[in-house]
Amino acid sequence: MSKALQMKASFTRSNLANMKRLQALTSATIEAISDAVITVDGNGNIDYVNTEAERLLLKSSRELRGQPFAMAVQIINEHGHQEADNVMAQCFCQKPIYDSAGQLLLLRSDGSSVPIEDFAAPMCLPDGQTVGAVMVFKDVSDRRQAQQTLNHVNQTLHEVLEFAPDALLVANPQGEILFTNNRAEQMFGYRKHQLQGCSLPALITGASSAEELGCNTAEERQCRRADGSEFTGEVSVNRLDTAQGMRLITLIRDITQRKSYEHQLSYQANYDSLTDLQNRSSILAHLPQALLDADANGTKVALMYIDLDHFKTVNQTFGHAVGDRLLRVMASRLQGLSGPSATVASLGGDNFLILLRDVVDKESLSQMATATLQTIAESCEVNNHHFYLCCSIGIAIYPQDGVDAQEILRNADAALYWAKENGRNNYAYFTRDMHRKQLELMELSTGLREALLSEQFELHYQPKLDLKSMTVTSMEALIRWRHPKKGLISPAQFIPVAEDCGLIVEIGAWVIEEACCQLELWRIAGFDNIRVAINLSAVQCHKDDIFARITAALDRYQLPGDCLEVEITESVMLHNPKQALATFRALSEQHVRIAIDDFGTGYSSFSYLKQFPANVLKIDKSFIDDLTEDSGNQEIVHAIISVAHCLNMRVIAEGVETLGQLAILLRHGCDEIQGYLFSRPVPGDNVLDQPWKNQHLPVAALKKAESHSLGTAETRI
Repeated sequence: MSKALQMKASFTRSNLANMKRLQALTSATIEAISDAVITVDGNGNIDYVNTEAERLLLKSSRELRGQPFAMAVQIINEHGHQEADNVMAQCFCQKPIYDSAGQLLLLRSDGSSVPIEDFAAPMCLPDGQTVGAVMVFKDVSDRRQAQQTLNHVNQTLHEVLEFAPDALLVANPQGEILFTNNRAEQMFGYRKHQLQGCSLPALITGASSAEELGCNTAEERQCRRADGSEFTGEVSVNRLDTAQGMRLITLIRDITQRKSYEHQLSYQANYDSLTDLQNRSSILAHLPQALLDADANGTKVALMYIDLDHFKTVNQTFGHAVGDRLLRVMASRLQGLSGPSATVASLGGDNFLILLRDVVDKESLSQMATATLQTIAESCEVNNHHFYLCCSIGIAIYPQDGVDAQEILRNADAALYWAKENGRNNYAYFTRDMHRKQLELMELSTGLREALLSEQFELHYQPKLDLKSMTVTSMEALIRWRHPKKGLISPAQFIPVAEDCGLIVEIGAWVIEEACCQLELWRIAGFDNIRVAINLSAVQCHKDDIFARITAALDRYQLPGDCLEVEITESVMLHNPKQALATFRALSEQHVRIAIDDFGTGYSSFSYLKQFPANVLKIDKSFIDDLTEDSGNQEIVHAIISVAHCLNMRVIAEGVETLGQLAILLRHGCDEIQGYLFSRPVPGDNVLDQPWKNQHLPVAALKKAESHSLGTAETRI
């Protein structure tokens, strides 16, 4: 008996020890759990909480033990309803609860709340009796925050994809479209449900299968809309491995507008917008290849450089709108004249270039040049005005006239210059002599700038003899260029170059200043009954404010207006006649004398002569040279003198070299003469030393010069 009791006591002690160990193990395990664990007894009162539960509820184990669960733990759902009683009721009904989807909030003692997931299960004895329950709560704050962030990112990504400027098409490896964005709908004209299930190659032409679409590269492809129309797209296809398998991610950008801009930029870069012809840069880009082809085929290439003669006059007289229409007509004519082996280009303004391939011989080129001259010369009507234009053409041939594109073009230009200098309305082939002359002109142009800076210009003065009083009343100022190496250079050589390179205004200004300065020096020296004539270039009158410049010089040297005379040619009236008339009338009001130089050699117009405030008419030397032998010239001279006198103008004959010429001029009533018969031009410093300065010179005194061989008169400015 006692032994049995001892064994029972030993068994009981062993069981208690095991239970304690189990309890300790259970407690340690529950404490190690990162979730809050609460157990309640059969009455629903809390009998155990772990450390995480204390942290979560912000209450200690002492505060919670013995408290009814439904009062100590406040749980609400997303609608704000109390949930603790429901949890307890379900637990005691032996229904385990696990709610991972419900949005539950645990209310804490400080008034804050924590999102949780809950797990509840009853604790039952082997006989099925419920003696309590265990509650497990998981703090899902971090998970909920992460989920919200993920949802926000997904929403943002969705919006980005939907409103992206590119169409997005996600397809399986077979090319079947699974997903599209809004831009894809707009771009292709399908609804989303129509695109889903559609094949990529059905939308992108040139690919019969998805495998034919290049990956990881952006390619320009034609894309087909729902209505059958096509547009140019920049298509990029990439392969992406996803949880659902490999996907084809296709981005398509409609580049129709960009291609249009590119075409416009290319057109603007390579074509002249006025004439629709290739421009300078385009033709020069094609020229080297044409030369290479000629080398390979053993053929020749020619360039015809074309300039419309006096076209600036059209713009100045009728306006640029009329000029532009004429240029379009001329461009069309040149294109119609050129065959398949020719390219016509506009070099800007009134210049054109024809590139001729497979040239056979000069004869065919001459025929082409002649046809071009004739085509340009045909009548053209614009705004009820009939125009008869002409052109000059310079021709250079490869390979004989140059080794590369630049040299051929340069030599064609040189030939054009020669054609213009030799009468215009003709054509000229390049020769090496032209190149030499071009170099000389370039040297002259460069030298003129240096001459202005280095004071290499000087004025010589040629007296004019009054045939009534046989005294010198005026002198013409004639510019000379004393070059440090070439000596004295005639204005006939450098004045045209100065007009072309734009230096004529500066040179003309120097002449006005120097002549007025010399006049002041002579007047100080007592030579105050003399007038000085200066020549004005038509280009100078057009580009400079002549009235302001002359009156400023007169004021600066305190000279009266009547001591100065300006000589102009009839061509001055071609550049804005109204302005020219206004300028010279203003000068005339300041008592500056106006002389019409070289009358009869240019665009002589008696109507202009009548309107113009001119005091003097100068007969050109070309009419004086053969005066004694040519009766026709005598009649012309007589007519000019008669008309001038009827208009109360004095007449001066220039280039008089013989007494025979003088006798005829006296007989016809000429007022003054100028020429080598009387005196050559002399430097300003030598004028006061001349015998004719203050002397009365009878005609008999000139007979000594009759047998003297005289040179030709010099060109003046």
